[in-house]
Amino acid sequence: MEKATDLAQLAAMLRAPGLPPQVVLAAEARVDQSLVSRARGGKLKRATQRVARLERVVRSRFEQLALAERLASEEGKGCIKPPGHAEVLEQVSSYLADGLDGSLLVQQLAVLRRAQRSRAGRPPLP
Repeated sequence: MEKATDLAQLAAMLRAPGLPPQVVLAAEARVDQSLVSRARGGKLKRATQRVARLERVVRSRFEQLALAERLASEEGKGCIKPPGHAEVLEQVSSYLADGLDGSLLVQQLAVLRRAQRSRAGRPPLP
């Protein structure tokens, strides 16, 4: 990411619907929320390592949105299958390889585990 067009493309992606709030993107990319705000507003002058991390997070989110849309479409309804352990581990490895914050992943897994236990009628975890 070096050209002004890449920065403009990042700004457009950040304005697209379906993305989480700026503070969530900032936490995932390990950048300040103000950087996300400036990028969204098209006020960045050059691409830095922090901007590149933000771009990776945003592109990852767009890939997730595209997959969710495909699976929710009529075409994808018959092909939804739960991921296997290998696929889950691959996604976690990819997430960490992108330099994203693993502690956020651990926190979200704990939230998910509690939600699934309560839905199944089991006692909540401590």
